[in-house]
Amino acid sequence: MQTQNKNLHFFSSNKTNYAGFWVRFLAHIVDNIIISTITLPFIYYIGDGSLTKRTMFVYLAGLYYYIFLTYRYNTTIGKSILNIKIKSTNNPKITLWQVVLREVFGKFLSSILLFGYIITAFDNKKQSLHDKISNTIVYYTSSKKVTTQKVFFSLLLFFALLIFTSYVQQNIFNFRYSLNELGF
Repeated sequence: MQTQNKNLHFFSSNKTNYAGFWVRFLAHIVDNIIISTITLPFIYYIGDGSLTKRTMFVYLAGLYYYIFLTYRYNTTIGKSILNIKIKSTNNPKITLWQVVLREVFGKFLSSILLFGYIITAFDNKKQSLHDKISNTIVYYTSSKKVTTQKVFFSLLLFFALLIFTSYVQQNIFNFRYSLNELGF
């Protein structure tokens, strides 16, 4: 009984430093660039066929990345760089069901409704729609919030990986995207 109270006390305590919209957004950008960079060689083997096949492969690889890392480590590489983790609001450990609910269904709804992400700025626990659906919170792992150095490093990593990925796509794998292929 006391163990349960201690866990609930952690989340109701004012000491929990919840991660807000912008730091989570920056972590998301870093994670997506990492996913794009990792999947790049595999996309080459898919070929110049359909943009849909390549997009689907990157999407499924991203789902695996987010689900595996969130379930196993309660964080992703981008979140880890910025000292933030995901925690269940009612269990000591996040469950696989919570992760799938959060990363697949919850983020789908948050993306469609857009306010699902925006409400993070106005919620007292800084929960987005997918956090509320899956009973999770995102919090800083240390008492210090993200330093300017970490933000600078994350942005530097983002731009370096973006330039690298673009260079490799165009000059090594000869990927050329036309506006027709993109639907314009």
